Amino acid sequence: HKYSNNCTAECENGCGTANPNYADHVYSGIYDVECDVCSAKRVIEGMPAADSELTIAQAIELGVGVGYNCYTEGKYYVTGKITEVYNTTYGNLYITDGENTFTVYGLYDGNGTRYDAMTEKPEAGMTIKVYGIIGNYNGTAQMKNGDLISMEGGCAHEYEFECSTTCSKCGYGE
Repeated sequence: HKYSNNCTAECENGCGTANPNYADHVYSGIYDVECDVCSAKRVIEGMPAADSELTIAQAIELGVGVGYNCYTEGKYYVTGKITEVYNTTYGNLYITDGENTFTVYGLYDGNGTRYDAMTEKPEAGMTIKVYGIIGNYNGTAQMKNGDLISMEGGCAHEYEFECSTTCSKCGYGE
């Protein structure tokens, strides 16, 4: 008899013999759509539809729910205020809704330009809308390689002295 894995219920030669090691499909999280053993797909009730706008709380729930080190197949929109850009090469940053904080791991403009090469970069204090896949990296919900859809607000930088390189209002340039 031939069984390619434990997710195969019957012999693949067509004889109908049951697989003695058969087990249900294995999924890493409540929103994981692909079996960890055989890659079988499943439909999940309650999973947000791709291209939906999510609150930060919903994005965190989805990210944690897809399973450890897994990502959604579809992309989602998330809006929040930047609290910190912690990597200015790739545009890794944190956004918040005032209660929850969500990680954006890598930011690109609509043309595929990485954060460090953008002519106008979003900064701490600005509100941005991003679009990308959501997942779980080592237990932390995040958006990976998000596309910047819009940005607004922020600080109209003020410098105490003409030769200052640090904004006296927000600390930009430190």
